[in-house]
Amino acid sequence: MYIAIADGGSADSIYFERIHVNTPTQTSIFIRLCERFNRYTGDTFPAPTVKYLRNIWLTDITATSQTNIPCSITGIPGHPVENVNFQNVEITVPGNDTALGTSNVPEMETTRPEFNIWGNILPTIPTVRRSARGD
Repeated sequence: MYIAIADGGSADSIYFERIHVNTPTQTSIFIRLCERFNRYTGDTFPAPTVKYLRNIWLTDITATSQTNIPCSITGIPGHPVENVNFQNVEITVPGNDTALGTSNVPEMETTRPEFNIWGNILPTIPTVRRSARGD
């Protein structure tokens, strides 16, 4: 599942329910709010500003991750992802990786929102959550 909001977009009240992902994925749940400062109407208009990504429910989900980063939920400083709710979510990961801390992970605020923007430096934990607020 991939939710990415960039370039002035916004999203509220997103529901994923009763989903089984049969094909292994790189990062099974990827939720990202970022600001790339892209202008789609030329230089005569200002770049769009960051808005919001909030109120997301994931219920009865099963998936397999090919990497040891099963879930990434990231906003940017001053613009957190808000209220992401998990209920009965199971993600299988390969394991046998070294756990890393999150202190040296760059924000990557203006990078295209893709599962691999941080390479393999995210920690090996069930959920990487940064610049996020709520349940």
